[in-house]
Amino acid sequence: MKNAISLLLIAISSCTALAASKTEIGKLENASFRIDVPANWAGELVIYCHGYSPDPVVLQNGALPSHVKVFIDSGVAVAQSGLSHGSWSIETGSRDTEELRRYFIRKYGRPKKTFIVGESMGGFLAMVVIETKPKSYNGAMVFCAPLDSPNWFLARRVFDLRVVFDFYFPGVFPRMDALPLPSEKSLPHSVQVEALLDNDPAAAESLRLYSGIHSNRDLARTVVFFTTMLDELAAKTGGNPFGNGDVVYEGTENDNLVNEGVTRYKSNPAAAAFVRRMPGPTGRLRRPLLSLETTYDPLIPGWAVNRYQSDVAQAGNQEFFSQKYVKGAGHCAISAETLSDSFSELQNWASGKMTASVNQPDSRAGRVP
Repeated sequence: MKNAISLLLIAISSCTALAASKTEIGKLENASFRIDVPANWAGELVIYCHGYSPDPVVLQNGALPSHVKVFIDSGVAVAQSGLSHGSWSIETGSRDTEELRRYFIRKYGRPKKTFIVGESMGGFLAMVVIETKPKSYNGAMVFCAPLDSPNWFLARRVFDLRVVFDFYFPGVFPRMDALPLPSEKSLPHSVQVEALLDNDPAAAESLRLYSGIHSNRDLARTVVFFTTMLDELAAKTGGNPFGNGDVVYEGTENDNLVNEGVTRYKSNPAAAAFVRRMPGPTGRLRRPLLSLETTYDPLIPGWAVNRYQSDVAQAGNQEFFSQKYVKGAGHCAISAETLSDSFSELQNWASGKMTASVNQPDSRAGRVP
């Protein structure tokens, strides 16, 4: 009788332990990770990929941001990698993400279903992973992600915006092929750049027309952020990867004047080759991929996402891709409620309960970083 009571107490204790939520913080190789398993875990896992960071992210205990917590609230476990390298590091990020997925299986058992979710650069990483490792995942959801070739997006959005900005405001930033690179502390802050824009309304308006960016504040923040990205990329590759000798700039107040006056750069061959080798989209999907984009994003314009539809169509995989727009303004300005509803849609899609839906708007905007 005593043995039976002891066994019963052990069983109750085990069930209680399993029912408690769990957070694990650790490190795999050189990548920080965080795993959250909810008390009501139903066996599904989300591998969550964070956005761009100049340095590896160190994940810590504490409250989860709403756009991650939303999965925990629905009974789904979440595993996040801080990645072993900062800046635009998709190849190593893919390896870090796979190592984390395998670790979760070893520690917690194989999930019933596994999804990969990513925001901004993390969305690009999630797209690469779902294309290259379809057997490991049941589907993917990305938001505010530049689903375009890195070489094209970084050159024709990030680099070219700096080129046109420098035409209107020469000397604010060093040349993009200047070596050694300036320290980040020596670069102007977005508040200073915004003041320059405010003091020259005509130039600021022409830049906003060219870039599709609505306000001087958004424009200043975007130019400073893009400058940081370009400097980090030059430091990694050994030079400026981009040239614009044959680029025709259009959309300003005076395109003739701009094309005559912009600085024309030649790319560093080794740096250009490095960028061309970066993993990029192929459109070869074998699992559902749902993309969410706000109607106004100062960092990631619509064309940087729309081009992926062509990749998918050329590969004959339209059935695996769905894109939706959210009536919102700002980079990743998508509410937790919208993410939750969209993830439920992805779950149903991956279960065969529905097919890719038509593009229906959602007006529930969320956070603006």
